Amino acid sequence: MKLILTLVLVGAVFLAADAFLFKHKFKDGCDPNPCEHKSKCILDPKNKNLSTCECLDGYHGVHCEFKTGCHSKPCKKGICENIKQNMSYYHCICDKGIVGEKCDTADPCLKHPCTAEGSVCHLDHKLKPVCDCPTGFMGKKCDKRNCTVVEFKNHKNFASKPKMYVDSEVMNKWVKLDELAHLCGVKIQPIRTFSQQGNLSAKIDYKDYPFYTGRGLQFEVLDKNGKLLCNSICLGKTPIPMPEAKCFVDGLIAIGWKYSVLYPGVINDGSHMYTDGGSFRVYNKVREFKQIGCKDLKI
Repeated sequence: MKLILTLVLVGAVFLAADAFLFKHKFKDGCDPNPCEHKSKCILDPKNKNLSTCECLDGYHGVHCEFKTGCHSKPCKKGICENIKQNMSYYHCICDKGIVGEKCDTADPCLKHPCTAEGSVCHLDHKLKPVCDCPTGFMGKKCDKRNCTVVEFKNHKNFASKPKMYVDSEVMNKWVKLDELAHLCGVKIQPIRTFSQQGNLSAKIDYKDYPFYTGRGLQFEVLDKNGKLLCNSICLGKTPIPMPEAKCFVDGLIAIGWKYSVLYPGVINDGSHMYTDGGSFRVYNKVREFKQIGCKDLKI
């Protein structure tokens, strides 16, 4: 009796297995269809046992089993693009004036928070507006002037009646200039400095570019009593015939000033000479930013 029951059970198992195999019997690469989400199955023309799946929009994977990053249309006001390296992720190309990971925020820079001409607005990682200020401006909105030109006070060896204005960034060099004059036993008579750029809206003057930003000086050398010792003709000679004047000129390089025999009696700090391919427009812009709108520098 037990034997008969065992045979019946074994037979039933074989019949069930045969029925299952028959129902899911493999015919070719597309039968049964391995592609999900109603995607199209395409047989390999060279091997009917192989196939590929042509996914509908919004799905990816070998069998189109995964949703793409753009499936749920996450970009509110922009174009969604799936990332090729991993189609489950996406990035949005926002419409003009729209920002944010999902293009769901109006660009704060459209409200023009940066007030100074030439300032540039960009967004930080929190989509907060940040202003990049042009030279001469500062503050969160570039609405404050950052004037670097100041009056050169407490000089003892400059024989100048009008006030002298220099760039505070190189104030130390002007102090050393005053000390060098004392060391050589002379006084310096300024002919042109920053303070003598009277017309603040003047066009570019190629001859005067060393004086635009308060970092240049044209001078003559006087003796201790204020008598002319060496003018531009004298300063252009090699060697300079007056020992005291020669002492002063020879010491200029040591304290960081540039002097050329081609322009006798003219010095500059060297930081703005022939920059940007020799564009004098740069010098003029720097001059404007450091002067216009700042302290009244009329003499």
